[in-house]
Amino acid sequence: VQMIQHNIDRKVAAPAKLIKAFDLPADAQRIGKYSCSLSTAFGQLHVTTGHLCFVGSFGKRVSMALGDVVELKPAKRFSLSPGHGHSLHVKSKAGQTMVLHGISERDACLELIKSQCAVAGSNPVVTKA
Repeated sequence: VQMIQHNIDRKVAAPAKLIKAFDLPADAQRIGKYSCSLSTAFGQLHVTTGHLCFVGSFGKRVSMALGDVVELKPAKRFSLSPGHGHSLHVKSKAGQTMVLHGISERDACLELIKSQCAVAGSNPVVTKA
């Protein structure tokens, strides 16, 4: 896992690399970074000033504009596991859903995304799992 994490960090560690990898505006800034998985691809979620960007192992890249986010849903992947879960479902206006799992700081990530969505002019509904 650490080797995969290192390889992903190397690809988008510098802001210029993240901007280039996702074709973001030149003034985009990374606000937060969270280790997680998107479906079965382990990687990192980068919260920028205007986008959610997931970069995963084996070159998987997915992005979503924060202004397009309509729903945030904290979830629990396995019902028998203790706690409230470490998953987050993010839905866009177009119906695209990013299903993120294994976010150790899920609640902080949720709050950061929600606040950045407000800055981007979106007011997503936060639903319970």
